[in-house]
Amino acid sequence: MYIAKDRKTQPLFEELFPFGGKLDEKNRWLKIAELIPWDQLENSYSQQFSHTGRPAHDARLVIGLLLLKHMTRTSDREIVQSVCENPYMQAFCGLNDFTAGKMIDPGTLTNVRKRLGDKRFKELEELTYKHLIERKIIKAKGMLIDATVFPEHIHYPTDAGLLNEARQWLVSKIKSIGGKVGRKYRTYCRKARQ
Repeated sequence: MYIAKDRKTQPLFEELFPFGGKLDEKNRWLKIAELIPWDQLENSYSQQFSHTGRPAHDARLVIGLLLLKHMTRTSDREIVQSVCENPYMQAFCGLNDFTAGKMIDPGTLTNVRKRLGDKRFKELEELTYKHLIERKIIKAKGMLIDATVFPEHIHYPTDAGLLNEARQWLVSKIKSIGGKVGRKYRTYCRKARQ
């Protein structure tokens, strides 16, 4: 069962929150949180649950943790611990109050990934991309997934490899000169390869 959290009602007495209720609006996590279509993601997430049973965790908390996990490239345990320590990450995940205690078990993220499956994750990803394209934050065509390029066959220079390259170069020069002069010279290529 999934029960949506009320996000439209603003909390009273914000000045009584920890840190005086003020977070720096220029923080990267708060800027990224403004770009994400949380309502659409929550609707898609809630479709996975039945109308009976124990209530599921808040969609913004779970999806926020999964996004933070992939953005910071950390494990489930590390991201839960980081979010417990960082008020900006907690604001990214939709928490109104600073929570110092354990908010969610790291195993829950694994269970959510299994429950959603690859198909639902792709839908959530496409929703996010579509929203960012509509807002003209990213371009629809020509988006780079990975900008790093490595040659496929890397040649590591070793002493034997360098000597063999020098031998091959020398043999090719001898053959080209021999062709110009009109004579054949012995190069013992078979023995040299062995």
